[in-house]
Amino acid sequence: MMNFSCLLRALPHVAAPVARRAAAATWSARTLATVAPVTLSNISDNMGSVKTKCRIGRGNGSGRGGTSGRGHKGQKARRGTGKPRLGFEGGQTPLMKRIPKRGFKNIHGKDLGKVNLDKLQRWIEVGRIDPSKPITMKELYDARLIHSIKDGVKLLGDGAAYLRTPIHIEVTQASKTAIEAVEKLGGKVVCVYYNKLGLRALVKPHKFRVLPRRAEPTATRDIDYYSSQEHRGYLALGVAPTYPAPTASFYNGAAAPVQYSLPPMAPIKPTVKLLAAREALAKAAGVAPPAAEKVAEEAATTEAKA
Repeated sequence: MMNFSCLLRALPHVAAPVARRAAAATWSARTLATVAPVTLSNISDNMGSVKTKCRIGRGNGSGRGGTSGRGHKGQKARRGTGKPRLGFEGGQTPLMKRIPKRGFKNIHGKDLGKVNLDKLQRWIEVGRIDPSKPITMKELYDARLIHSIKDGVKLLGDGAAYLRTPIHIEVTQASKTAIEAVEKLGGKVVCVYYNKLGLRALVKPHKFRVLPRRAEPTATRDIDYYSSQEHRGYLALGVAPTYPAPTASFYNGAAAPVQYSLPPMAPIKPTVKLLAAREALAKAAGVAPPAAEKVAEEAATTEAKA
């Protein structure tokens, strides 16, 4: 049991902190009572909450002069964080430079989903796709015939012997075998151009409050491809793409899409293949082809805008 003398010796150590806290509280209350109300003009940080930045390299008298607290030489004494860049191996040839490189990335390549005719016929037979309506990339995606659309869809001719149903299908590209197999049964293949935004609006129109207008191709490579009768391009066939799709559902359950009333689109750059396609369409329709002056004027307008 603690004796009385020990208790007397411990009392000052216990009472002193309590007394200091009480004095601080009294001083704070007295200060708040005498100081003006806190406003934006007199507000400030608490004492000790903000520290002055340590200035290094300002002479030895500061305590951080000379080597500025970094010591003598070495990697960590150099400028920066002292950590080398990713892949640095001390000066020797890095691993990524030592190993050989093969191939290249085609900047004009497209990541197209593949659809074969035998699988398409199977989806028609089980009732997942309705062949009586135009089949767009949205119908292929909704039927889970393809599971993702990045740059478009290409129709391939594998299993052409199993195709028995005439169809009207619109895809980004189609192989020669697939085109022959579909047209042999009385069907129709149309290759249509879509950019990234147009593809998303075609496949998922319900996500757009205002449905964007479908873009026309601008690159000569794309214009020439869709102006080719051999590729069954929509510019060569003179048909308008099915946009939006027949099975489309629109934003907030609307019956029709909401679109801006925009001025007509600028004419497509008249390449040699596009002009040849227009002339062939005019001859097939029994109409005189466009005059050379009009073609030249259109080309000049397009170049001026570019």
